[in-house]
Amino acid sequence: MKNRQLRDIAREFKKFQFSEIPAAAVVSSIAIEAPGKIIFSNNEASVLISSADEKKFIYWQIYKDSLNIWKDISRIVASTGVKNFIFIGKYPEMNDKPPQAYIIKDHINLSGENPLIGPNNDALGSRFPDMTELYNKDLSTRLKACCESAGINTREATLMIPRDLNIRTELEQKILMLRDDIVLSKDVFEGAIVAKHQSLRSAGLFLCETVSGQQKSTLLNNIFRMF
Repeated sequence: MKNRQLRDIAREFKKFQFSEIPAAAVVSSIAIEAPGKIIFSNNEASVLISSADEKKFIYWQIYKDSLNIWKDISRIVASTGVKNFIFIGKYPEMNDKPPQAYIIKDHINLSGENPLIGPNNDALGSRFPDMTELYNKDLSTRLKACCESAGINTREATLMIPRDLNIRTELEQKILMLRDDIVLSKDVFEGAIVAKHQSLRSAGLFLCETVSGQQKSTLLNNIFRMF
């Protein structure tokens, strides 16, 4: 996202008066119908404030891939005081007869990309943050329950971030041959790293195309109610 767009979004957040710090944020590259008040929208993403059980939530919809978009969104949302993130991504490759959703337990970053590259902002986190349990176990367990309650079958998986989504390197091919729990995508991981850098919790979910609109809406409602 461009700097001017970031300033526009930050300005909209300042204009919106939160009665309390939002309980959680959902950031998704998968379209999910979400009731609420849209406070910002452009051709790359929109941000919506929703509520459940008298708690407020931030819902981000990413419309198209953009350099650093997961990183930028996560930092903007963290500035509102949000402590919990659910990242929902898409993936281009599927195994035979896949489950409808993958809960991410870890990732293998072979892309050469990292949202923490560059000068460190010590106010946000240390130069070399602890990346233990990058995808929070408690949130992941609760996210699995949210999926199952929506009729979405799940499986645990490891996210592999390739150098190029369209071409496999020799190392990537070897990993794919040795493991059957891999999801290939460039979604989610930057947001999870940014959240961990600031000592915040996150969980990652990848949905396949067979998930219906009704299931996705129910899932989102379940996520909001789990906090």
